[in-house]
Amino acid sequence: MSPRPTVLLLAAVSIVSAQLQLTILHNNDVHSYFDPVEASTAACRDPNDPARPCYGGIGRLVSAVKAIKEQTPNTLVLYGGDIFQGYLYYTLFKWRVVVDMMNLVPYDAMALGNHEFDDGLDGLLPYLDGINHQQLCTNIDFGPLASPTTDKCLSSVVREIGGHKVGVVGFTTPETRAISNPPPAIEFLDEVTSLRSETAKLKAQGVNIIIAVGHSGYEREKEMAEQLEDVDVIIGGHSNSLLYTGVAPDGDHVTGPYPTVVRQPSGRSVLVVQAYKYGKYLGLLNVTFDSNGEVADWSGNPIRLEGEQDHEAEAVLQRYKDQISEYEREVIGTTLVQLACTDGRSECSLGNLITDSLVRALLAPSAGQWSQVSAAVINTGAIRSRLAPGNITLSDVLNIQPFGNTIRLVTLSGETLRQMFEHSALGGGGFLQVSGFRVTYNMDCPMGIRLLHLEIVCTDCLVPRLEPVRAENTYRVLMSNYLTGAGDGYDIIRDNKIEELNTGLLDVDLMRNHIEQFSPVISGIESRLVFETNFTSRCGVSP
Repeated sequence: MSPRPTVLLLAAVSIVSAQLQLTILHNNDVHSYFDPVEASTAACRDPNDPARPCYGGIGRLVSAVKAIKEQTPNTLVLYGGDIFQGYLYYTLFKWRVVVDMMNLVPYDAMALGNHEFDDGLDGLLPYLDGINHQQLCTNIDFGPLASPTTDKCLSSVVREIGGHKVGVVGFTTPETRAISNPPPAIEFLDEVTSLRSETAKLKAQGVNIIIAVGHSGYEREKEMAEQLEDVDVIIGGHSNSLLYTGVAPDGDHVTGPYPTVVRQPSGRSVLVVQAYKYGKYLGLLNVTFDSNGEVADWSGNPIRLEGEQDHEAEAVLQRYKDQISEYEREVIGTTLVQLACTDGRSECSLGNLITDSLVRALLAPSAGQWSQVSAAVINTGAIRSRLAPGNITLSDVLNIQPFGNTIRLVTLSGETLRQMFEHSALGGGGFLQVSGFRVTYNMDCPMGIRLLHLEIVCTDCLVPRLEPVRAENTYRVLMSNYLTGAGDGYDIIRDNKIEELNTGLLDVDLMRNHIEQFSPVISGIESRLVFETNFTSRCGVSP
């Protein structure tokens, strides 16, 4: 990996003291949600409705950061990755809107998330050229693709704050190779190995306080905190975790305490923080470092963003809002129920709606069959928003499915289907939502033998019904080009598909057509994905 320079950024210096009181402001996984969101993080329907208040948005973020920086002299502002993808602004305007909006926030450094690679170099390079804030790529090797533009993404930066040198390093999950669209020449190296190498260089330069900011997920970031002897604080992202001390607002699910304190064998304390998703919160961490640069004390919590909005930020955003208003005004249907997909571990109503839309669109009698296909799957990570009961607009659909994936009709063996659903049991963004299947798991079983039963709706029958999947038989299933291309680690599909037909249809178009045809929507949970418990001696597919 070619070395990158370290940049020394000089800030206002206060009187040197043995200790440093440092305030770190941070957020992550905004995913171009520059508008406010409701308490549930669904898109804000009416900002003036007191019964459904809205929070966050770029105007409140800029206002809050500026106000805190004015009142607090020793402040560092960091971003933990994933500003691309997920909302209509990015779908329509790509990197341009990201650059315009994020340049308004006075960040000191930003990490790249996996979604910053979704559009390959066509999206990444102009972003790196346009963004004013320092980007960090400590564990990314651009190899033969290195250029003056990629060189703008450094291995570290150093700021002088309160008479102390504070180093910042960055990291991006190595899973980016499987879950995004980086060019093959780019390598995502092990986070711990890369950060150890860079922090050793910083220590040699007399930097005793080191912050790591990046995008690998809460569980992995805790592991990193155990292993990185020279890192004091990890500002994370990727898992959209709300870390919070006490009861969080709006009943938001709390993944762990804020900060999460990891004790190393040497007795050092390393602090790990995240600030949820979609810009609802701004993390605020106060840290006291002793004269040796070690964490001595801490306080803080994420702040739910409400109140004043920065006028300049709102004016810049308005130029984009004016262009998307037609999408927001076009009502295509209604839903009587909440449509959501909240985690990668269970069946969800929105997943059922989307997969049903694929099957319905491709219904066509075939020789001796009532339809050429009866089943579909979608990875949970492809579902990027949710809907409250009420009208459904075209912008809602584009926010839910912003990637523009094409739908493929894929022929797979029964054995490949079994292995595909075993991989799904790993959970997360690769967890499969289904139509035309009933999948039974025992998640208490070891990985690789969690699938108990797999059934599919028959097509060569007069009355559609679920039948067991046979290893030796072949089956047709609808899925996205992302999955057939081994996205989310589905090498089993890419390497074992018998046939793949590109329908040329976009996922978002099929969802729109389905809503228009079957409105009002009442999709719910239908036991398509079943989880047995207390059967730990029963693992693996029944013969």
